[in-house]
Order: sequence, then structure tokens, then C-alpha cells
Amino acid sequence: MGDSLENLRHELEVSRHALAEAEERYARLNAEGLAAADEFENARKQIERVKQEWMAALDVVEAPIFLHDRDFHVLRCNRAYQQCAGLPYSEIIGRRYFEVFPKTHAPLRNCLQSLEKKIEAGHEEEVEFGDQVFRSRAYTVNDELGAYLYSVHILEDVTERRQAAEALAANEKKFRELVESLSDWVWEVDEQGRYTYCSPRVKDMLGYDPEELLGKSPFDLMPSAEAAKVRDIFASHIAARKPLKCLENTNRHKNGHLLVLETSGTPIFDADGKFKGYRGIDRDITDRKRLEQELEYQAHTDVLTGLHNRRHFFELAEQELARSKRYGKQLSLLMLDVDQFKILNDTYGHHVGDLVLQKLSQICAQTLREIDIAGRIGGEEFAILLPETRSDHAQEVAERLRVAIAGATVPQESGGFPVQFTVSIGVTSLVAADTQIDEMLRRADVALYVAKEAGRNRVCTEEVA
Repeated sequence: MGDSLENLRHELEVSRHALAEAEERYARLNAEGLAAADEFENARKQIERVKQEWMAALDVVEAPIFLHDRDFHVLRCNRAYQQCAGLPYSEIIGRRYFEVFPKTHAPLRNCLQSLEKKIEAGHEEEVEFGDQVFRSRAYTVNDELGAYLYSVHILEDVTERRQAAEALAANEKKFRELVESLSDWVWEVDEQGRYTYCSPRVKDMLGYDPEELLGKSPFDLMPSAEAAKVRDIFASHIAARKPLKCLENTNRHKNGHLLVLETSGTPIFDADGKFKGYRGIDRDITDRKRLEQELEYQAHTDVLTGLHNRRHFFELAEQELARSKRYGKQLSLLMLDVDQFKILNDTYGHHVGDLVLQKLSQICAQTLREIDIAGRIGGEEFAILLPETRSDHAQEVAERLRVAIAGATVPQESGGFPVQFTVSIGVTSLVAADTQIDEMLRRADVALYVAKEAGRNRVCTEEVA
């Protein structure tokens, strides 16, 4: 559109010079009294030909174009202008353009400013006419001495463009309202991973105003170890232009507390297919993760003692047995049983019995290593797995536990003397023939039985020849 209008303007300028020369020649011939008919006729034909070429050039242009004098009377107009006005050429010429088309009841503002030389040539203005919208570009044409000759208006139908822009604005408004109504935080980052957009929801989620995060990286909001881990994952996705799906990451709220977010995003590209960054959402899953951890804890933990429950202990024990056999490591197992636990319950009540089991568990936690695995596998029966531990060392651990437990007490509900209790412990160690943890448990149980029979409150070992 711009090139064709510039070409038209050039042709108009050339035509104007040709017309001026023809008129000057015509006047000179007349002034000199040269009445030769052929000379006058040639000059007249030249003028007419130039005008026809001029009009033909105007008619080629699809945009409505008209020329007017200082009083806004239409001097010329092209076919496109006639079609828009809905009038023939003869009914347009000589009338003021704002009485014809566009029907504005007054000269266009850019037209007046152009005439008054308040604006540069080519100033644009949008004009609404019914359901149509036109963009008017107006400029003046002067002669060599700078005297005004006429004004040119070029009209461009921008109705569809306006409608598209309005539809786009409406969609953007709808999208923004939708984004702002989400409980998730919507964001965009550039190709360097810096925020270029953050929805208002980030204020509720992380405590930051959206503007505070613009130009920052998501990794600025994470603890350093978490940032290093997530940065590597994000870098690999950027390199492959892959979407991010449900990436869990820990972030620090503006006030300092930690929360867990679930991040999903997709790469964005410009019209030329150039990578521009990512657009995605962050969802606060802190409560969900806490619930999952609680459920996992409940599924794996004995509620009364806080030790592994029977099922989870056996899962861990089988894994440790397989690891020890694979790498040729030592492994020992203790079986503990509270002596005369039924009598304790019957004498002092179940509350004291629960306190006894809890106290035993506390002593185990204080005495054992972090790698040791302790579990409650029955009512008052406990098992302890000692990775990388020989039989003699396992007996030493068992003896320390027995002594610590024998020296412990728990209070009575009635406020009487503290209650003491003891345990018997059976010990065994891994042998080459063991393929399942049950085999070690059976031997430890035999050793435990021997300890009970020998008078309780003692450690016995079951060795395999």
C-alpha cells in the first residue's frame, strides 16, 4: 500500500508539471495572437491527454482518492471514491467533500491542520462512516512558488483491521480475566529465563507484586541447592525446546518460609519460528505434598512408637539383605521382646504398657546409628537390622540396648513409683545360605527364646555352623 501511494504521488507531481507547461504554452500562444487552429488544438489535446492520464492513474489505485480546493470543493476523484460514496462522478465534482463522503458535516481535522500547515503532509486520521472505518491521509500540493494548488485525500478501508484489533483486545481482556481468576500463577519468561509477565496471583502465592519479579529468574526464588538442580533440568528442556510437565520445585516466600510449587510450561516462538521463551503456570502443592508425606508416614510407620511398621520393616530388610549379599557386606539382626509385658499391662494398665513401648523406641533411636533399621513387628516384639555389622559388634549393640532399657522407667497413671521394665534380645548374623530375611528372623527368634528361657533380661546369639 505504501509503495503504490508513493508512486501515485510521484505520477501526480509529474502530471502536474506537464499540465502546467501545457497551460503556459496555451496562454503564450494566445497572448502572442497565434491563432493557428492546429496549434491551439494540439495544446488542448495535450491538456486533455494529461488529465486523462492523471485520472487513469488515480483509477488504478484501489484506495478512494479525491482532490479538493481550499474551500473543500471536490476537483477530482477516482473510481474507488465514487463507489464508496455511491454517487457518479458528475454528482460529486464541485460539491464539498464532507457533504458527499465521508459524511462528517465538517472538514476532517487532519485536512484543516494540513491547510494551516500545523502538521506534516501525510498525517493520518480514522473516520467512521456507518459500519465502515476509513483511515484518511491528507496532504497539500503547492506550485513552484509555494502557492496552494489543491489538497489530496487518500482513504483506506480499515474496517476489518479495526474489527480484528477489537476482537484481539476483547480476547486479550477475556484471557487476562481468566488468568487473574485462576488459583494458579501464570507466567512468561524470555529465552534467558527471565520473567516478562507474572499474573497477580503471584502476590498470593509468593508474596511478591508482579512488577517485582519482572527481569528476575525463577531460580532467584529458590534455595541455592534447589536452584542448581532445577536450573539443570530447565536448561536441558530449553536446549531441546521441550515442554515442562509437573516439575516439583521448592521456592522461598517473600517472608522466608518455603513452599512447594508444581511447574508446567511450553516453549513459545515468534511468527518466524524463533524461540522466544516459555509460557506456563505454577501451582502451589505445599498442602498436597504435606498430605502425601503424612500418608506415606502413616503407611510406613507404627503410630504408637514412631518406628517402621511390620510391612515397611520387611521391605527395607529385604532390600538391605540383597545389598549386603551383592556387595559382600556384613549384616546382623536383633530381635527384642519386652519381658512379662502382659503382666505389666494387667498390673499397671494399657496406658503404662504404651509408655513402655514408646520408651523402648526412644532408647533405640538414641542408641542406634542412622543407617540401622528398627521396626515394631508385633505387640511387644521389635526387630533391628544392623547393616555392615559383624556378629560380635551386634552383640555389643544389643548389650548396650539391654542395659539402657533396664535402667529406664515410665510413670504410673496413679502417681506411684515409676515402673521399670526389661527386654530379652536374640542376635544373629547373615550367612551365605540366607536368601530371605525370614531365615535370619527365625534364627534371631530362636536366640530370643533361649534368652527368655535363661531368665530374661539378657542377650543370646544364634550362630549357624
